Order: sequence, then C-alpha cells, then structure tokens
Amino acid sequence: MVMRTTVEGGRSPPQHCASEFQRREKLVSSESIFLISAGEIERALETINLGLSKTEFLDAEAFLLRSQIYFFQKKYNLALQDVARCIELKPDNGWAWFHKGIVYAYLNKPEEACFCWSKAKDAGIQKVETYIRYQCF
Repeated sequence: MVMRTTVEGGRSPPQHCASEFQRREKLVSSESIFLISAGEIERALETINLGLSKTEFLDAEAFLLRSQIYFFQKKYNLALQDVARCIELKPDNGWAWFHKGIVYAYLNKPEEACFCWSKAKDAGIQKVETYIRYQCF
C-alpha cells in the first residue's frame, strides 16, 4: 500500500481520481525499475523526477527508489534526504529503514545504521538480522 498526501493542504485525492493516481504511480515505479534493470540509471532517475513533479500526490515508494539510485551514484546525502521523505510518508516501510541503515553504514555511522536496522526488524524485514548480528554490538 502506497501512502499519498498532497503537496499542500494535506488533502486526500478525490475518490474518483484515486485509481488514476495509483495507476500513474505504478507506471512510474514499474518503468523506473525496468530502466534500472536495463542499466539505464540516469533515465530511471529522470522518470522518477518527472513522475514526482507531475503529480500533486507524493509516492513514498518513488522516494525510496530515487534514494536507492542516489546511493548507487554515491550521492549519500541525497539518498538520505529521499529515504527520510519516504519514511515521513510511510513510517512503517521496513525496506526504507533497511536502506537508510545501509546508507549510514557506508557513511561510517554505525549507531545510526543499527538504529535504522532495528526499526526495519520491527517492521518485519528478516534479512536485516544478519546486518544486526555482524555490525551492531
């Protein structure tokens, strides 16, 4: 489930528009994932940026995906900004907490990484247990 909010006013989309916004968000995410798998990182980033700029509703998953792209481009501060926005929109997104922990680990901030991985574990991400076991004391 993707959580949405408006850029201004905090209103939900009108009921008759909700399915259109969901369809558009899924297309942006699907196209971006396809482009990433094809090695077209810059085009995927452009697709996400365009999608986020053209809708009044913000998609937490798009911010997470863009954060992952920034991470692979070694733009760690931008990665942290976007993953924080994802968590702000959807605080129970365990994968966002997991990814935020990875970014902090690369920035050599083990306490922050372990905190994030703990939140990911609380959200049900089992994969994170290995990271916690070997990197958190």
